[in-house]
Amino acid sequence: MNFKQEELVKELEKELKDRFPNVVINGYWEKGDSSIAIHVSTPQDNAWEIAETMSPLSVDILSKYGYLIYIVPVSRKESLMQAA
Repeated sequence: MNFKQEELVKELEKELKDRFPNVVINGYWEKGDSSIAIHVSTPQDNAWEIAETMSPLSVDILSKYGYLIYIVPVSRKESLMQAA
């Protein structure tokens, strides 16, 4: 991850935590030089709301800087069911 990508990821994370304070950031997936997924989990059943709320910000980053940085939300209930 280059400096600009790191800066953009931090900005997106801040916005995410401001809007959804209960989310937990689990890590990142980098694919190629210009794509980063931020994997988050939420204790509530609002993964779709997170995706819908944060995706316009990801589109803005893509159009302004050419980096695809996006949120991959999973509710903790879903992740616990998949692990079982």
